[in-house]
Amino acid sequence: MLEKLMTLSYLWIGRRLEKKFNENSWLTRMLERAAIRISPATYAGTAILVSLITLLGAAVPLSLILLLVFNLGILSLLPLLFWVPIPLGFLAYPFFRQAGRKEKIDGALPFAAGYMSVLASVGIPPDKLFESLARQNLGEVSEEAKMIVRDMYFLGLDFLSAIKRAADRTPSSTFRDFLDGIRVTLLSGGSLARYLEEQTVSLMKLREEKEREFIKSLGIFGEMYVVLVVLAPLLFIVLLIFLGSSAGIPIPLPVLLMLIAYFLIPLAGIIVITLLEMSMPKGE
Repeated sequence: MLEKLMTLSYLWIGRRLEKKFNENSWLTRMLERAAIRISPATYAGTAILVSLITLLGAAVPLSLILLLVFNLGILSLLPLLFWVPIPLGFLAYPFFRQAGRKEKIDGALPFAAGYMSVLASVGIPPDKLFESLARQNLGEVSEEAKMIVRDMYFLGLDFLSAIKRAADRTPSSTFRDFLDGIRVTLLSGGSLARYLEEQTVSLMKLREEKEREFIKSLGIFGEMYVVLVVLAPLLFIVLLIFLGSSAGIPIPLPVLLMLIAYFLIPLAGIIVITLLEMSMPKGE
């Protein structure tokens, strides 16, 4: 279904946008860094077609029904307001995916550098290092290595050009510096094994610092959880029961207590857990 939609989007809209997207356009680079394997014209066409279908097929008719049938006035614009996140979602999705890939690359890079350092110390050639890395289970770092191998063997680039292209493509500045260092080391005739060994030590120290910062922040998240999930709801419930009907709240007290117990408290817990997961150092 999704493939048919993207095909129609390209045929109706995307092919007319083909000339606007070259390999240096912002959307092309963004999709490459997000590892979204479709052409920019297809992605843009799909975003426009889906936005138009939901706007003309759902948001506008619902707004007209609310205005003409129910006479809700300005409230009839709510369907249009709910439609806005759809086109914005197509714009934001590559950025979120790019940020996720960056965290995963930075998390796995110390282990990848250590693996490459061991192989380089026994005389494995640089291009074979990335071939071997591409066969390992090191997440997004292995995916980046696969792209380098693809550029060498399927697109005909030499190793240094493939490394440079990968450095321009990756969303991780740390991995970009790592690849640039490999390229400079080889061009200057330096020792690749020594460079990889030094990078392994440096990246491991950086990862340890991030983990120490995360451990320090656990106390803050613990206090936030206690306040949002335990103390604040409990205090609010006690106040509601104490004040009773004199509080002037239009919602019946049992309904309000159920909303707090089954909606607000779980929502607060989800928010804290989400913030905790976002701040957690990513591994392989």
